[in-house]
Amino acid sequence: MEPRTRLAEALAELPGVEVEALATHGVSVMREIEETRPEVVILDVQMPQGGALGLIHQIKSALKPPIVIALSSVSSRMYRSKCRNVGAELFFDKVSETEALLRAVSEIRNGLER
Repeated sequence: MEPRTRLAEALAELPGVEVEALATHGVSVMREIEETRPEVVILDVQMPQGGALGLIHQIKSALKPPIVIALSSVSSRMYRSKCRNVGAELFFDKVSETEALLRAVSEIRNGLER
């Protein structure tokens, strides 16, 4: 099973979290966001077709944008900063911070319910 599918399954096990889509490139990501209007988007910045930083900016330019969480195995301070500068609220290393990502999504979900 590929890492993206494992992460989606782990997220779906969190109370109140529903995984809507697993888009694989920028065009399908934007289409899915427009169709489903999610509260949170988790974006692997090494996604196929590239352009993830521009995609984060495009997502955050929407009228009522979702919370964007950037996920990458390239987790240098500079790269984290670039993701935040284009609008990502959070950044996690997909190799070593999966548990922290799951906790953050759970906390966001709980905050949205209030």
